Amino acid sequence: TYTEAVISLKKDNLYLVNKGFMFKYLDRIIPLLFLKDLFKEKVEEQESTYAKTSQSDNLSVIIVTEGDKMLGLVVDKLLQQKEIMDRPFRKPLENIKYLSGTTLLGSGYVCLVLDIHAIFQLIEKTKK
Repeated sequence: TYTEAVISLKKDNLYLVNKGFMFKYLDRIIPLLFLKDLFKEKVEEQESTYAKTSQSDNLSVIIVTEGDKMLGLVVDKLLQQKEIMDRPFRKPLENIKYLSGTTLLGSGYVCLVLDIHAIFQLIEKTKK
């Protein structure tokens, strides 16, 4: 799993297909997930983030890959990109959905690390 690219999209570049959003990148149709919605329980709540986005807003999208699959994650803000050492969660936190662990930033702050594999599994499940 790695970061393929960081791009900016307009709302006009997004397409609603079945229960999810898609966009075109390098002649591929890629699923898109608003990271803000990842921890919401109901699909209706997830679609509300899209509805609240204005046509003129630039959406910051991080494109991640796993094998030959790609996924776009819409983030609120980009700070910087770094290679990190992921420290897995230990009991009792090891089963937190869509998070794999933490990393320590140079500033001394602790940062949560997304479980990209679990997010890809979620996307695959919603396709069916």
